[in-house]
Amino acid sequence: TLRVEDKDAATNSFTVLGDPEIEISAEDRKIWFDTALQLHGLQKTLNDAADRVNELNEKIKAMQQALKDNASAPAAMKTKVEDFAKKFEPVGRRFGVGAENPFETGNFERLNENLRFRFGGLKGGVMGSTSRPTETQMRQTSEIRPLLEKAVQDANTLINALPALLKELADAGIYPAPVKPIGQ
Repeated sequence: TLRVEDKDAATNSFTVLGDPEIEISAEDRKIWFDTALQLHGLQKTLNDAADRVNELNEKIKAMQQALKDNASAPAAMKTKVEDFAKKFEPVGRRFGVGAENPFETGNFERLNENLRFRFGGLKGGVMGSTSRPTETQMRQTSEIRPLLEKAVQDANTLINALPALLKELADAGIYPAPVKPIGQ
């Protein structure tokens, strides 16, 4: 049924056929579709989490800069912020924050930690094919969910601890600089 301005304009039946040049069984097509749908949902979670982790990274940088700019900042406060930043590093790396470019450094060991990189390869491989996902792709799809859930949990632990740390800074009279307007 075609609806125009909330009114039924026309009704007809039709059959959707697959591309005749692509040979894939209905069962394999369903597995591909279900896998793609699952990956789309995971990508939304991954992207939302990465946005929050990037925001957290910017807050940490602002706190560090505020402490550098304030010569009278208590040493204990500097230590507390640096400890927080150190706890953030492995969480940030899982979302690609602060990840070095392995093609520049030659260090490919940490690349697998980056969930965005791993997920991008997995989803690109599944979406770029017109066949049933491979056993490896199916295994990777099931493996990435708990890794993402753990990374989100770790990020939320830090995000939930941030307000108390910001309050401590404010109580000490240390305020991160506001965001500068664009073009100034």
